[in-house]
Amino acid sequence: MTTKLQLILSQMIDQAEANPGSKVSRILSNRLQLDLIQVGEEIRFQIHRSGVYPSADEWRIVMRAMPYPVGAKPKPFSHEGRYYLGATWPVQPKMNLEGVATNGQLRS
Repeated sequence: MTTKLQLILSQMIDQAEANPGSKVSRILSNRLQLDLIQVGEEIRFQIHRSGVYPSADEWRIVMRAMPYPVGAKPKPFSHEGRYYLGATWPVQPKMNLEGVATNGQLRS
């Protein structure tokens, strides 16, 4: 079962890949903001909020919801009263589903 956070992150990655160099952002109900941008062959991702750093637990929850494994360690930084945890990782190749039927069997 796909969670709402998994769906949000998957959509963000798809949007960033479709528009390289453009930042994609979402604000979650707990006021945690997610930013993602594809630059070349690299994904730059950060979570942040105003006044206080996101927790290590928040980082782990978001990373577990990514559509593929991400082993990136967060780096904390701040800018103009916002507190960030950010990381980068290589763009993941898309699976080629050409020739795969909707029932899961290969077409000839």
